[in-house]
Amino acid sequence: MKSRLCFSLLWFAHGVRSSTISPEDAQKSVGATLTHAARNPHWPVQHNETLECFQVTHPVETHLGLAIGDQVVRGPGQGGVRPFCTQQLVKHTFGNSYGHPFVRKFMPPACDFNKAFINVTIKSQGHQFDRLATLWLGDIEIWRTSTAEPTSQPGIAWHFLKDMTPFDSLWREPQTVIFDLGNLVNDLYTGLYDVTIDVTFFEAVVDHMRREHRPADHILPLSAKRSKQGQASTFVFPETSAAAVVKLPPKIGRAILTVAATGQAEEEFWWSNVPERAADSFPSSKAARLPAMGSMREVRIYIDGQVAGLAWPFPVVFTGGIAPPLHRPMVGLQVFDMREYEVDVTPWLGYLSDGDEHTISLEVFGVNNSHKANPVFAHVGSNWVLSGKIFAWLGNAELKPTQAPKVEISEIDWISEIDVLDSTAIDYRQSAGRHINVQGVVASVHDEPRTANWTQTFSMVNDGKMRNTAYWHHVNSNYTGTSVAYHGSTPRLASRFAYPISTTYEYKAPQGPNTLELEASLEQGMDLRVTMDSPFATGMEAFLDKRRSSSGAALKATRIGHALFTQGPDGSHGSGTTNQRYELSAMDQPTGDDITGRPAAALYRRTVSVVNETITHDQQRVADSKRKVPTPARGHLHSTTVTQLSAEFAPFPLMRFGGTNVFHRGNGEGPASRIAEGFIDQSSDSRWKSLLHHANRLLWD
Repeated sequence: MKSRLCFSLLWFAHGVRSSTISPEDAQKSVGATLTHAARNPHWPVQHNETLECFQVTHPVETHLGLAIGDQVVRGPGQGGVRPFCTQQLVKHTFGNSYGHPFVRKFMPPACDFNKAFINVTIKSQGHQFDRLATLWLGDIEIWRTSTAEPTSQPGIAWHFLKDMTPFDSLWREPQTVIFDLGNLVNDLYTGLYDVTIDVTFFEAVVDHMRREHRPADHILPLSAKRSKQGQASTFVFPETSAAAVVKLPPKIGRAILTVAATGQAEEEFWWSNVPERAADSFPSSKAARLPAMGSMREVRIYIDGQVAGLAWPFPVVFTGGIAPPLHRPMVGLQVFDMREYEVDVTPWLGYLSDGDEHTISLEVFGVNNSHKANPVFAHVGSNWVLSGKIFAWLGNAELKPTQAPKVEISEIDWISEIDVLDSTAIDYRQSAGRHINVQGVVASVHDEPRTANWTQTFSMVNDGKMRNTAYWHHVNSNYTGTSVAYHGSTPRLASRFAYPISTTYEYKAPQGPNTLELEASLEQGMDLRVTMDSPFATGMEAFLDKRRSSSGAALKATRIGHALFTQGPDGSHGSGTTNQRYELSAMDQPTGDDITGRPAAALYRRTVSVVNETITHDQQRVADSKRKVPTPARGHLHSTTVTQLSAEFAPFPLMRFGGTNVFHRGNGEGPASRIAEGFIDQSSDSRWKSLLHHANRLLWD
């Protein structure tokens, strides 16, 4: 049993509880729902209602003003409420749904529009794992999400809005809508997912920023192209080759390729993996190998076999990851809306515009350093869910065919050190660096040739400690990167990110009838700056009426939590506390060498604290709002002991392996010894204070 447990606990993210209340009548139209929220700004949730889950994110521009979830947080600007029309895209309950997505036909709306957004409502009750889901228009993925943690009756619900204006050209044509949410229901895992997705179209006040940053004229799929068979078109790499054939339309003047990439199964916690040379550090424990290939992953984009760009993914922690109580009702960063990664392929346009078909492929790599002197990239072992697309904007004339661009890419700058302290303990350190520059010549039949450049730089540092044959594990990582596109001497796209993540988890000797006890903490940050011409909405769109001179948006978030979890004959229970701060800012115009610019005016800020599923603090501020911002829906649980916490979690399959979460047999001291009290006392837990202080300083200093 020990050897099985010691590699299982991070798997809580992949196998979490879920719940579905029985399907109800179709949700009211987006307009009605948001209007209701505006009339009732506090949107109270009674204790006998479903638990409202949420992701902290910024407002979306709607016909009624700025909105988050089902709440209008700032009324309409110039011109008042905009004319709109709404269509239902999805209304379906997902039971045993692997290989059986929801499919329907879509026809373009009858109203005029230059803006579009989706309004998502999902409900569930019972026990269930968290599930990955994707929304498609034909063979093009337009949204990737995951489900929240469920409870038993009366269950959970969540509402999410997403700006879908970047897919303007797709909305103007008939489409096959596919929503794929693979779920499994049996006597043990009972949760269904009742999903409603509506799309609303309206005309926003057009200003110079919207005209300049217009949606792409064409969007081309880089997927398995299975929509005609009524299936989602994701690749699962390396089980299947992730390659697609494309032929560019004529007269393309600019193009950006985007990639959606998510590790699942044993790759879900790639960011906590050890160096390959440390995989067999504890042979005496009779445990399986530690998950390895290092704690960095590189998604590589090829055009006809030549490297065109790279993506280093964000470490998403799904609902239930590390310890389930960390994620209810407030889910983690990017859980409801996973960001795609951008590669400017304008330097390739001369090569791609020859009228022929070209093959674009995606591959995912880790690092094999079995031989210390010669670390090499190697394909991951399994289960990366991939898709891509090309956003293409028309130019003034057809392009002259040219040769493939010049590509300079560095070797992996990889360093790893492993200190074997004894037969039960190791310390390890990993770092990696990578650089690529792509330079091509683009020339139309009427214009002089111009140079197009795409440059990317990435780095990673990771420190880890394992004790008691990895029953206690600490990971502290940071991922950074910068990407810049120049067309001639003009910068067209720049992004910069920092993704710190730190966790400590410990398996403790079960007490009494319990089969599992763990204590875990998680601290995660996201500092993302995107300036100039991104194909996606950045959050600035909702504020263009007030911030017309801004070059882009900066997102800064930090999230810190601490949780306890037990599993025994009477079910799975837990307690925890989580704090999060989130800020969206406008970016100043870039100056000199600082091509990404600097954050200027704060546009939206929210701070939230959750203790045992009850929101104890929730404050948000919207720039230029002339009325009080409504208080978001609050959790409904006011328990004081673990046994009275809602809902048990989904039973955890102890046979399952995943993650590097192996745990130390504790001595009964610390917060875990207070598990019967049912809550973590923040005022007396000095470690919690230290972690929270560090997170706040990291984000706000």
